[in-house]
This record gives sequence, structure tokens and C-alpha cells, in this order.
Amino acid sequence: MRRGRSLVLAVALVLAGLAACGGDDGGSRADTASTTAPGTTPSTEAIDTAAEVDAFCAKTDELQALVAELQGRTQDNPPTSEEEARISALGGEATQRMMTLRAYVPQMLPGVAGRFQECSALFGG
Repeated sequence: MRRGRSLVLAVALVLAGLAACGGDDGGSRADTASTTAPGTTPSTEAIDTAAEVDAFCAKTDELQALVAELQGRTQDNPPTSEEEARISALGGEATQRMMTLRAYVPQMLPGVAGRFQECSALFGG
């Protein structure tokens, strides 16, 4: 049980770090390598925000289900490296979608924006 809690804490810290690092406008190396900065995307490219939020929420639901499954395990049945890698991959995918969608919040319908905020709660908003 302790290992499960440690895993969940580690995943939460990694995801929080990803969310925190991706949101600053301090000119990171990724920002300079890209020709389209996240802040300019909404004005130059229209997306189906409802569909994108649905895809983001599906990733967060899958991530939460996997973490919940691993939390219920005992010390005799620790998570496999494949499961830990899956959590990391899902967390990374969801975080990237969240960072992209943040720029579109002002353009979202209220219901879509509310759903996005609910799904973003996993990452601290």
C-alpha cells in the first residue's frame, strides 16, 4: 500500500512539474524552437474546442482510472514498469493538450470551458 501511495505522489509531482514548466512565458528552449508560440495559435488557427476538450477529458479519465487501479494494489503486486510508463505517457499527453487548450479558453462556450476546468483539476487547474 505504501508503494502505491508513493507512486501516486510521484506521478502527481511529475504532472505538476510538467504543468508548471510548460506554462511560463520565460522563453524556454521549446518556445524558441517552435515557429508557432502557444499564445498565438488561437488567433491564427481555429479548432473544434468541444472535440479537443472531449479528447483531453478522455485522457484525464484514463489516467485517473489507471492511478486508481494501481492505488488499490498491495505491496505483493507492485505496478509494472509498463504501467508506470503508461501513466507517464498519459500524463504527458494530457498535459500537452491542457497547455494548448488553455489559450483557447476565452473562445470556448461556457459549458465547454467548465468541462475543461473540471478535467484540468487533476493537474491543479
